[in-house]
Amino acid sequence: MPGRWTACLLWHQRRLLAAAQERLAQALFDEATPAADIVTLLEEEALRVQAALRDTTAGSCTCTLRINTPGSPTDRHKDKKV
Repeated sequence: MPGRWTACLLWHQRRLLAAAQERLAQALFDEATPAADIVTLLEEEALRVQAALRDTTAGSCTCTLRINTPGSPTDRHKDKKV
């Protein structure tokens, strides 16, 4: 069962990889894009993802994304009257 930090890290990694995949798909489906440009884009995306993954594993998560993992209290104040 992943903790909040692990869940946040996984979310960021998936988001990063999805963005790279989208950029590559656009180039692949553009008939005007030469194969050499696609190869260059693939190499650049691989370097970008590797660098970003190194950055995300270097320290604690600073994102404001709220991730509720199994077993964590989702709302400590839900039973309190306002």
